[in-house]
Amino acid sequence: MRYNHGAQIALVLLRLPAIIMNVIIITYAGRRRTLSLSLIIMAVVTGALAIGHTVRAPGYVLAAFMVVSMLLFDLCAVTLFILTAELYPTVVRGAGLAFSYMCGCMGCVIAPFLNEIHSSDMKGLMYAVAAALLLFFGVMALALPETTELQPANTMHDFAAEKWQLQSPLRVARRGSKRKRPKSGQSDNQREAK
Repeated sequence: MRYNHGAQIALVLLRLPAIIMNVIIITYAGRRRTLSLSLIIMAVVTGALAIGHTVRAPGYVLAAFMVVSMLLFDLCAVTLFILTAELYPTVVRGAGLAFSYMCGCMGCVIAPFLNEIHSSDMKGLMYAVAAALLLFFGVMALALPETTELQPANTMHDFAAEKWQLQSPLRVARRGSKRKRPKSGQSDNQREAK
């Protein structure tokens, strides 16, 4: 992919229309289903890439699978960004971003070693493991609450607005949700009994 300029041009030209189409899809189909479907399709494409490396498919076939996989990755990132902004408080999102940053740093350290693998069978195994993980994450995404009744937040005002409209255990941070503790040593049950 790195040396295939046709694949790089195709990726650049297809990225914007794919993201615009993804925003339209998540508006109507919901974020959870769109994220799960994107991850599962990316798992299938990555599995096909693993098979392609194992059977030593031509370079243009591998490049086509790689372009489709990278486009699906971009769609997952857009959907995940909108979903997390609607469901999770800033603290949880910040912790998730920090964890993702650390995983990205580890990926930067590991990627040069994986790039030096010249055996097609080992590359196929590497893509098969990635496909299995993507399939697992796609199934896990189905456990997220559905947000079809919420429109994507397009402005900073939308992001700042109250987004805790879902009936979900993820409703962690709500205004006024802090329980007032009694100043004396009495518990809530003792005060209610009075």
